[in-house]
Amino acid sequence: MAEAPETHLAPHLRAAVDAAGFTWLSDRIESDGTYAVTVGVSRSVNKRATRQRVWQIIGSIAESSSHVVERTSPDGAVFEVVTGEPDGAFAAHGHTLRLEISKAG
Repeated sequence: MAEAPETHLAPHLRAAVDAAGFTWLSDRIESDGTYAVTVGVSRSVNKRATRQRVWQIIGSIAESSSHVVERTSPDGAVFEVVTGEPDGAFAAHGHTLRLEISKAG
């Protein structure tokens, strides 16, 4: 797994979050190295539109191999993402991301 996800992922994620019309609320690195990002979305945005925008955000950091699991949370949804490069010059390079979607307002 790659080091410093806040350096490698944050700029791409922040731009994608802005483009999706979401609000960046917080970020942190979990003890297992997962980069956890919480974003806010208006309650007026339905589930399908939220999911479409989230996939655009994930696409901003996706690598040639990516796995995504979506779960419902009390606040909205959580997308667990593992992305990496299994072959080539960057073999074994990758990231884990937890994208927490918080419905607000």
